[in-house]
Amino acid sequence: MFKRIETNIKYIDFLKVLDSNYQNLHVELDNIWQILIDNYLAEPSDRPMVKFKPIFKTKDDSTIYNNLLSNNSKVQTLINHMIESQFNFHGIFKVDSYKDFQDLILDVPETIVFDKNYIEKVNEGWQQVAKLISDLNASLIYFHYVRKENK
Repeated sequence: MFKRIETNIKYIDFLKVLDSNYQNLHVELDNIWQILIDNYLAEPSDRPMVKFKPIFKTKDDSTIYNNLLSNNSKVQTLINHMIESQFNFHGIFKVDSYKDFQDLILDVPETIVFDKNYIEKVNEGWQQVAKLISDLNASLIYFHYVRKENK
């Protein structure tokens, strides 16, 4: 779902992987919203417009860092909005615990020191997002919510 960033990656490739992961997340969230809409749990107007700021195409390191902060904040906001307004509101719980979904809280690096620790922290965030997306999809399957073309 999301690419793991190797600790020996070149900086330029790191930026490309981040852009790719944000785009993959956009697709994943869009797919979940479509399932919610197809099953009359949400209105098409409920689906937020998602646009992540570019990372790779940005030339200035301070702008890259600000875009990273903005994108990570947007990831949290988008996912937490979906959890609260759709999953928890409609009683769609986590199938492994039978409890409501908890809000996503990402541990965002406070500085952009491009080293092994920074990369690991970024990877942990993407793993956390991937697990949550997987759990959301598993719950939709458990409750027999599918896309309209699959019915």
